[in-house]
Amino acid sequence: MKNSSPKKSKKILKFIVFMLLVILLSVLIKINYTDAQRKVALENTIADMASLNSKQTFSIDKIYLYSSANATNNETKKSMWNLNVYQFTDIALYISGNANNKGQNTIKELYIDNVKFDSLNVGTPNLHYKNLFEFGKFNLETENLITDRLNYQVLEPTKVDSKSNIINNTISTEITDTNDNVETTSLNTDLSNSINNSYDISSAETLDYSKPQIYSDASNPITLEYINLIKSNYLVSDIENPLVYNGSLLKRASIDLTSISGNISFKIHIKNILGENYVATVKIAIPLKDDVSGSIIYDGSFTKEITTKTNFSIEK
Repeated sequence: MKNSSPKKSKKILKFIVFMLLVILLSVLIKINYTDAQRKVALENTIADMASLNSKQTFSIDKIYLYSSANATNNETKKSMWNLNVYQFTDIALYISGNANNKGQNTIKELYIDNVKFDSLNVGTPNLHYKNLFEFGKFNLETENLITDRLNYQVLEPTKVDSKSNIINNTISTEITDTNDNVETTSLNTDLSNSINNSYDISSAETLDYSKPQIYSDASNPITLEYINLIKSNYLVSDIENPLVYNGSLLKRASIDLTSISGNISFKIHIKNILGENYVATVKIAIPLKDDVSGSIIYDGSFTKEITTKTNFSIEK
């Protein structure tokens, strides 16, 4: 009897150790299986994302930006000028259809909404539709103000000889006139040339550029204008020096660029002829200077090109 008790204890101990090993082995197997599942799921997700990116139906491939300043003259007296000072940025967005299916690439509806401004300390900002042929020129047209939603009319492009319809230097001009002893200079920079070279108009006569219209193949850019009223009734007593209507106005009016630096964002919605809906959120930092090149809007104007692609996602 005395010898049987230790034997039972050993058997019990061995059984406990065995069960612990079984439990530990089960846990390890489960952990390895779970890790394997996660790895497979991650690989599938990466593959799906790569496949999705390679098959993106629409994308914004380029954005051109032109920033300057201008003013409206409230009244002119012999001793001073009374001005409303604006900073404006013209925006040209280029959309591409990337699907192999022509129906997927063909736009049926397009509109812009959800316009927002942030990080601005000074001014009253707004977003307007912009006539392509007025790109780089200040145009304060209230009928082009986007209050809620900007709907585009979609037109079918007409196939003609594109070589004879490239816009060449259409708006790359400098106009100087004198009105009430105020020298006015409207300057459009080489950015206009970049836009014209990037945009092959296959049927320029079809579109009415004073209205928001786009070809169903998105072969013409979306053009918008950001306008910020910075100072109202700004009095200029130094009328001996000509008043140049460009970015130098901001310096003359002692406007700190950090106070008008900010972001604008909006959404572009597209529906193709297959009934598929897509949306892209565009966020742009208003370009006013470049610390690397030293370019600054105070010198008259400032331009920037964004080539980071923005993909449209499926809108549910």
